[in-house]
Amino acid sequence: MQIRAFRNSAFCWCAGTCQNNQCTAAPSAKPGQLFGVSLTDICDKDNLPFPILDMLSFINWKGPFMEGIFRKSASIKSCRILKEKLNSGDTVNLDSESVLVVASVFKDYLRRIQGSILSSDLYDIWLGVIDEVTEEEKINAAQR
Repeated sequence: MQIRAFRNSAFCWCAGTCQNNQCTAAPSAKPGQLFGVSLTDICDKDNLPFPILDMLSFINWKGPFMEGIFRKSASIKSCRILKEKLNSGDTVNLDSESVLVVASVFKDYLRRIQGSILSSDLYDIWLGVIDEVTEEEKINAAQR
């Protein structure tokens, strides 16, 4: 319940299917695949797919109680299994996963994004965000 409320308020509602913390990926150019795909291929209407939002929500919910969550190693086997489920579009219930596993899989997702998170095509726009005066203006400019 807390994860869904956080996801809806902190991140834009996005395409995909989600029910009871079990989500499947939004349609993409490569059906089901999340890893190694550019953001433009997996994002529908500039929104991240549910599995990515769920990982972020899960990390936000359980991560603060785990010291070194992005530094500590997780089980390679558990990470591989979770990554394969996410990449195939299967329904995944993160409540049964360790926060270290989810954090490791999320780091791997970020590493494997084709291109980059901050596209060089938008370089001038990113510099414009810095020129905004207040924090609120910076946030609004970054969200555009």
